Amino acid sequence: MRPRLTLGHSVTPRQEKRFRLTIPLDDALEFALGCSDLGCAEVTDSMRRIIGFFVIDELQYTEQWREAALARACLADKWPDWF
Repeated sequence: MRPRLTLGHSVTPRQEKRFRLTIPLDDALEFALGCSDLGCAEVTDSMRRIIGFFVIDELQYTEQWREAALARACLADKWPDWF
């Protein structure tokens, strides 16, 4: 199974709506770098940057330090003022 980036929020028993976005981690990084649009009709730079932040956060959270550093370097090449 490929590592996945999951975005969502915590749900209490009183909440009825649950939102979750799950993207394979490598697909999320490709999206952040502009190599993919993940099938979205409209893609903005802000969308790509936030997914890039989430990719780095997930890699650091799972203690994949080398991969996080590589992803950060690639994203810094694409978005020098953000990473």
